[in-house]
Amino acid sequence: MGAIDLDPASNSRENPNVPAARHYTAQDNGLVQPWVGRVFLNPPFGPGVEQWFSKLYLERSAGRTTEAIVLWKSATETAAWKTLTAISCRVCFPSARIRFVGPQGNDSGPTFSPALFYVGERPERFEKAFSGIGAVWVTP
Repeated sequence: MGAIDLDPASNSRENPNVPAARHYTAQDNGLVQPWVGRVFLNPPFGPGVEQWFSKLYLERSAGRTTEAIVLWKSATETAAWKTLTAISCRVCFPSARIRFVGPQGNDSGPTFSPALFYVGERPERFEKAFSGIGAVWVTP
């Protein structure tokens, strides 16, 4: 995408994990804020995750979000997966699990297989950037 304008579900404004120009934390409630420009979304996982993907759909439809990359899991049986694949045009399945750094700097790995979704008008650029990480598929 070239740069990230917004992380709407950031861990921190002072020490964020994502190098975005703007960060919304839990206190800001990214679900009620506008998502302008290029977005990187790693939503809070759990029962309410689909509302983050619906919000992305609404922001993209309104023309505020120009591109987005979404980090989520390969949970193909869920309604959230169906919502996300309906708005994305590419998905990358990394060849290895992604490592995460916690608030205390501790390194941990997820118990699930990750997926990275692209929403936008430049899928070829996404494919080129992510093909070294894993298989990139056209979303159904």
